[in-house]
Amino acid sequence: MDRNRFAESAPGELVTTTIDGYETPSFIPDSLDTIELDQGEFTKEIGQAMRMLGALEYIGPKAGSSTMLIEAFARKEAVHSSRIEGTQVTLSDMYRYEAQQAVGETSSDHEGARQAENYLEALQTGLKAIERDERITVDTLCEMHSILLDGVRSEDPSPGEIRDQQNYLAPFEDADISQATFVPPPPTQAHEKLDALLEYANAPQPIHSLLKLGVIHYQFETIHPFRDGNGRLGRLLVSLELQREELLTEPYLYLSAYFNEYRGDYTNLLTQVRTRGSWDDWLHFFLRGIWQQAKEGVKRGERLLELRREYVTEYQTHRSEYILPVTQQLFKNPYITAKQAEQQFKFSHTTAYSLIETLEEDGVLTEVESDGSSRLYQATEIYELIDTPLSES
Repeated sequence: MDRNRFAESAPGELVTTTIDGYETPSFIPDSLDTIELDQGEFTKEIGQAMRMLGALEYIGPKAGSSTMLIEAFARKEAVHSSRIEGTQVTLSDMYRYEAQQAVGETSSDHEGARQAENYLEALQTGLKAIERDERITVDTLCEMHSILLDGVRSEDPSPGEIRDQQNYLAPFEDADISQATFVPPPPTQAHEKLDALLEYANAPQPIHSLLKLGVIHYQFETIHPFRDGNGRLGRLLVSLELQREELLTEPYLYLSAYFNEYRGDYTNLLTQVRTRGSWDDWLHFFLRGIWQQAKEGVKRGERLLELRREYVTEYQTHRSEYILPVTQQLFKNPYITAKQAEQQFKFSHTTAYSLIETLEEDGVLTEVESDGSSRLYQATEIYELIDTPLSES
């Protein structure tokens, strides 16, 4: 890491650390309570973001279907977050994996789908923890980290433990320390800095909560407290803080899609904070992300709810009392097998096949896979509303 890139205004200090015999500067960030921000600089963007968060908050409860949106948005986030890490996974992979696992069917243990499933489980673990304690602790983050890396390939030999070795960021895989673009604090500082970050996060601060979230995300990624998985955990931390700060009552909003879309800007702006203290540019970018993702969530949620209402109108008077519950379940996972319907709703084998046949004839379901003994169906319209970019839908 080139120490000449760091200006006097950099919010931290450089110290020398050694990795495999190679000496390099590493960056120890200042305490967050030393930051000086002109909050008036962000008034317009904070207002826009808060109004859109309010609209997003209203979507689920008004139709009595917040769970549907929570599950759809969380799975989409899990996929985008995994993609940022270079994992090849699609939303379809994840839904297929869940549908097959639900009934104990043999499934190709898709590495990407497993990683995305871990992300979901880690999110739920974090949300339950803040419901209990109303704060985020090191133990909670370590538990989430352990879940994230469970059963997937990782460079971290000790999931769930704060690193005891120096790590670094590099422009490509297998790059050595001499090619590092950023070297976080030495391991002797990692735990102390994480403790200080969480103390800041859990206490009221004199800046708006949205600015606080942006500052927290920067600091976590700069500390890089674990050997691996810091990006995923740092993005999860934003989602937890949105609820802990009572900006949302349900986990409707995630930033991975935005960070992935503008990955170059995301990386460069974090670097500019570290090297020059350019907080304003980073926080403007972060606030735009909150607004953009909330706006997309509102649009996508409205379209899903409208389709859900259409299905209710279509099937609530159907001769089979079972068909409406099946269509509603498809909003949680738009992939289904007859065996899954049979087990989940306690249908007979004949009833399950009859309902799926009806929904296939109506164009709700499309067969997408068959191994001879089992057929997998997709609720294509639902899936596309969840997955397709809004500009294409």
